[in-house]
Amino acid sequence: MIFLLLPALLTWFLLRRVTHRWARLLVLLFSPVLLAITAEIYALVSVDHLPPVFIYAYAAVIFALGGVLLFAPPRRRPHECHGCGYDLRGIEGEDQCPECGGETPGGRARRHLAIRAKRRAVQAEHARAVLEARERLIEQPAEQR
Repeated sequence: MIFLLLPALLTWFLLRRVTHRWARLLVLLFSPVLLAITAEIYALVSVDHLPPVFIYAYAAVIFALGGVLLFAPPRRRPHECHGCGYDLRGIEGEDQCPECGGETPGGRARRHLAIRAKRRAVQAEHARAVLEARERLIEQPAEQR
């Protein structure tokens, strides 16, 4: 009986590893075929036979869960491009992926740090201007105000 879990595990594993949407769709469409082959082998080897309704229900569950995994974003490792999955080890200083031209995780982090530093500089300049205006206001005599 545990033999029938193999198609589900294989489908889940392949849907999590394959990154291209069309290849994931092929894996999903192939999963009921793999289940049918596994069920036939199980029927030939096993003494007790499973009712076909069980096999169809099991195929429907695998197909439904596979459909959910199909539209889930693929898992990316920290050293992979988020656009195409290209391995970016060895090119840490680059801001763009050489494969697809997308922004690398390191480039994205550097851009966010630059934006944050610029925002802090603007806030510091604004605070300095407010303090200078306050000091001038305090230094002015009361009759000039």
